[in-house]
Amino acid sequence: MADNLFDAIGALSVENDEPIVLLDSPQFRVFDENATSILGHLLNPECQIMAKMIDAMPRVWRMVDRVCGISLSREKFQFIFRGKRPLLTVLVDRPWPYDHWTMVMERWIPSPPSDEDT
Repeated sequence: MADNLFDAIGALSVENDEPIVLLDSPQFRVFDENATSILGHLLNPECQIMAKMIDAMPRVWRMVDRVCGISLSREKFQFIFRGKRPLLTVLVDRPWPYDHWTMVMERWIPSPPSDEDT
């Protein structure tokens, strides 16, 4: 069976095939899904507990049913909003503190500058 698979892979050629247009590319779905999100990080993760912050901030913003928080690492997080208006409301009122420390938050963009510390 392995020999048959090896022969089949060896016989493949992309030169004779027509290009395939992939309209429903996962890359573009990610763009749409993240268009209304904020990425951020805690400045003092020793004092700021990520799980509590993710639970608390939607209440602080008065948007419990319009935002979902996700922990990306010990200090990095993402909030995904249900619409542009709630997202902009939170961004306009920055900076937001949590547990006596400011959190760094920016709107998600498809291609961050290469000099950004992400």
